Amino acid sequence: MFDLDTTTQSDFKLTERCVGHEKQEQHLLTLFEQNSLPHAFIFSGPDGIGKSMIAMQLTKFLFKYGIEEEEGLFGEAAPREFSSLSIPDEDKLHHYMSVGTYADFLHIQREYDAKTNKRDATLKVEAIRKIEPFLRKKSSTGGWRVIIIEDAECMNRSAQNGLLKILEEPPENVMIILITHRIGQLITTIRSRSHVLEFDGLSQTHIQAIISDKDLNISAEQNEILSQITGGSVGDMVSFLKENGFEVFDKIIKCFGRSGSDIYALSNSLSGAQNDKQYRQFVMIVVWLSRALCFFKARDTQQLPSMLQVKQIENLYDSSTLDKLVELSDRTQNLLNTTERANLDRRDAVRNAFLMIHQYSTK
Repeated sequence: MFDLDTTTQSDFKLTERCVGHEKQEQHLLTLFEQNSLPHAFIFSGPDGIGKSMIAMQLTKFLFKYGIEEEEGLFGEAAPREFSSLSIPDEDKLHHYMSVGTYADFLHIQREYDAKTNKRDATLKVEAIRKIEPFLRKKSSTGGWRVIIIEDAECMNRSAQNGLLKILEEPPENVMIILITHRIGQLITTIRSRSHVLEFDGLSQTHIQAIISDKDLNISAEQNEILSQITGGSVGDMVSFLKENGFEVFDKIIKCFGRSGSDIYALSNSLSGAQNDKQYRQFVMIVVWLSRALCFFKARDTQQLPSMLQVKQIENLYDSSTLDKLVELSDRTQNLLNTTERANLDRRDAVRNAFLMIHQYSTK
């Protein structure tokens, strides 16, 4: 049985099977077999769906089979055709990459702040400056050198300009992979000098395949809740499961139509630093709910999914126009975003979110 209490997001990998991204994987393999890999990729798509994992798969694959010799890095003959980017589980490359001792690989991320337990909001130019000395060194194997830049959309303008200079004159056998879920934040010249590969969120079928693979005991209704709320993001799915997302979801739904004391109890249970992760589950669920109602109304759905068949929600949905639901969604998201930015009392945010929904349902 898969133990969520001892599993981190990085443990919950798609590397065993390229679930949901088979098309992108085959495209990368075709480029490799045709010897037409670009010097820079942009992996673009929703956050947490496995873009970084595919980037790491490609990196290991290039280190294993990208040397222009008859044999691979560790002596195995490189096959002419490939069915996937995966390399054998027992390969030493997995260990070298995991401990950060592989000289031909550079992984760039936003700096981590131990005090706040968060990464910096921006990716600064100092991080990008690590690339030049890395490129001055020769490949340790005579093959590829790979740079992965996480959260590339967080690069400030100086960082993007610094990267652009490198992309304008890329060294031979160097690949730079930019991971982003907001490609519009990258300057046009970086996008034009990179091969953009789009990734989609995982479908309910794909999520069910992952759940089955990990032997998670989740009902069909819970699977629908999970896929709807997380939008096909594996990262959000892992967070939802680890932080008792179903329990938070049930509490939120049960608060509709209940007394104020139930809402106050919920708001108190989500306050404080020790409940930070569950509060974030609350935010994700409420934002999803407000958007979902807009989506269903736009499609003229006559009956809400069973998970939302609660009297107050149904009254809100039936009595509201699409414009009214969009307004409620915008106001709800603005309330929660303002609470986060200004570090306001989260208890007030929870109570005001329910109050706002109640007011719209009775207008």
